[in-house]
Amino acid sequence: MLGGGTGLTACAQQYVSSGLTAVFIACSPMILSGLSGLFGDWPKRREWIGILAGFIGAMLLASDGDFAAKPIGVLFLLGAILCWDVGSILSQEKLKMAAGGMGFASEMLIGGLFLVIVSLLKGESMTGPVTVEALAAWAYLVIAGSLLAFTAYMYLLSKVSTGLAASYAYVNPVIAVALGVLFGGEHLSFKAMLAMAVILGSVVLLTTARQASK
Repeated sequence: MLGGGTGLTACAQQYVSSGLTAVFIACSPMILSGLSGLFGDWPKRREWIGILAGFIGAMLLASDGDFAAKPIGVLFLLGAILCWDVGSILSQEKLKMAAGGMGFASEMLIGGLFLVIVSLLKGESMTGPVTVEALAAWAYLVIAGSLLAFTAYMYLLSKVSTGLAASYAYVNPVIAVALGVLFGGEHLSFKAMLAMAVILGSVVLLTTARQASK
């Protein structure tokens, strides 16, 4: 999940625009739900509607940006999504992790170690001074991105439907746009507002789908 999913996404970002990356990542809930179905947990009709609506909303939101890409970047993104989704399913169905925080911690440590080894084999090294801003960004990603967000995702994956757990792929662009408006002085277009409404509606559908089926 982390070596292939996160690592290949970082590689892809050198060749693919952020808009196209968002669209590719928005495919993740559909792939994850399909893989979950192979293990006997097919999404309900209302969940499929929510998944498709979220994908459409993510495409609409990303269409405000650039869709430039090189073929190698697209291949990296495809590999990243498959690694992330297959790893997500296997961690719940076949390759059970240690219980609680130990399972999440060991996964992040091994994934990080794998990427360090790959970078050393490629001959990569630090190319500039380590600034306070860089350290602050790194600390934020460690705390918010790994300790909180990744742990929350893995916990949800073990407790709720895969479609709902993977809906973060739709919510992330909404949060990014909101932060850009609040702190970056960016303009919120009508198309972006419509896309955000569609995405939030899809998450509501995914959240209530299992209760409705019961």
